[in-house]
Amino acid sequence: EHPEHILESRFVDRYKPLDVNQKDIDKVKKAAIESGQLAPLELTADVSSPKSRWCVIGWRDPQIHQIERSAPTPSSNAIYTVLQLASSRRWTSFVKDVKTAFLQSRPTDRKTPLACSQPRDEPLPGLDPRQLLVLLTEIYGLVSGPAWWRSTFLQRTTKLGYKICPFEPCVLMLPGTEPTSATRGALVVEVDDVVECGDDRHRECVSELEKTIKFGKSINVQETETMYAGRSLKQLPDYSFELHMEQYVYTRLSPIVLSRKVLKKDAASVVLNESEQTQLRGAIAALSWVSRECRPDAAAASSVLASSFPDPTVETVYQANDVIRHLKQHPVKLRIHAIPEADVRNILIADSAFDTSGKERSQHGFLLGFTDKTLNAGHSAPVSLMMQRTDEEILELQGRATVIAAESPSYVDPRSIVVIDAKSLYDHLLGDQPGECGRCNLEVAVIKESMTLCCGRVRWVPHNLNPGDSLTKFPGAHVEPMIRLLRTHRFKISDEAETLAQGKQGAQRLKQGLGTDFSGNFYFSGAVSTCMHSRNFPE
Repeated sequence: EHPEHILESRFVDRYKPLDVNQKDIDKVKKAAIESGQLAPLELTADVSSPKSRWCVIGWRDPQIHQIERSAPTPSSNAIYTVLQLASSRRWTSFVKDVKTAFLQSRPTDRKTPLACSQPRDEPLPGLDPRQLLVLLTEIYGLVSGPAWWRSTFLQRTTKLGYKICPFEPCVLMLPGTEPTSATRGALVVEVDDVVECGDDRHRECVSELEKTIKFGKSINVQETETMYAGRSLKQLPDYSFELHMEQYVYTRLSPIVLSRKVLKKDAASVVLNESEQTQLRGAIAALSWVSRECRPDAAAASSVLASSFPDPTVETVYQANDVIRHLKQHPVKLRIHAIPEADVRNILIADSAFDTSGKERSQHGFLLGFTDKTLNAGHSAPVSLMMQRTDEEILELQGRATVIAAESPSYVDPRSIVVIDAKSLYDHLLGDQPGECGRCNLEVAVIKESMTLCCGRVRWVPHNLNPGDSLTKFPGAHVEPMIRLLRTHRFKISDEAETLAQGKQGAQRLKQGLGTDFSGNFYFSGAVSTCMHSRNFPE
């Protein structure tokens, strides 16, 4: 009666990649750091597992425009925020994946069910090749599969008391028994992969969930490092976390190889051919992924390099290769500190850069994270980065990057600290004297009110000490503050009056010694030689 509801099916065969031996990664890392060998790891053994999955050709679904087709995935800052909660409350965390998740979904509610024919090349065992299979649920290949599985998972977790976080639909929270009591646990759901943490009550709920959902793996990340959403995750004995993407950087990231020789003096005028542009697109996509997840020191480069299209030159390739060299020769790991919950404070480090070259590459960027109350007191404080962004800015350059910056002298221990290097804005926010521009006065009033609502305080640092400087400039950034922050996982703000008393900042940089790296980025030759070549930093 409904021939359009009969879909084709196929077997999809693939080799599922397994984790690469850490000794092999360490070997290629050492070669990159000591010898400058940037080629990705050559695998001498098969690190894959054969896998075959029966799938339906779902794009032919006759109801494709009527059914729910999308399922959200968690943002990186949502994952890091839950990990911060786990470390602050000293919860052991687990990474789980659901075995054949879509096949565990609840029965379909389609009025006219779908059916599918058997694969043409290999019929299912025990069945006549002419037989059809009625689909009782949304299986692999159907565009509705992820959304249907999500609704199934939410239905089962809701029965156990979990509630969807109103700010992040992929985070499920287990509330306390009383309205004012603390959260008991959390789940971060990325389709069929789950990160979960919580107290004894949460553990009981997870045990009940495992009776209705079959999980393929369950890894205690305090005991074993594992991969989640493209990054390696390990919980340390003090309940803090380390995250990195070394496996991706050293096995997948490789420099662009040109088929011709071009002198550096001519590089800016030689346009790439189609093959070279394809390589560059792949490299920029890889840099964007790495910088967004775990390497903010490459964020500005990935953003600026992407703006080189539609006519990138050989100079762009040289710059991209320099960034790849930097990532391979200077490995870092993000740290989420076990800061006591009562001491947790928010920190925002913002910066903007106007492009004076005429190439319309103005940028704004920010680092968002958690710290403790010692930062505002002028001490070296731990910083857990949870989000970093670099974007091209077209209008209102200064406004977007510093829109929540303000000062409130009444807050000795502010809940939020905003770090900027715009001295004129800092002075305007401190004083009551209105400026000549009516629009600026209006924006400053909004800024002050916003900071009052979030109990925040603005702090000023010179741009050569601002980690956000490397988020907005490439080349020409001060990379030393960012490298120091990523390597030590700590940040310190000096008193503004003391900094100003030192005199002109340019003179201070000359006293310390000014140098440039291979990308033209400025750094302090004395301090950064330690930052670039050692993991031990003074606090």
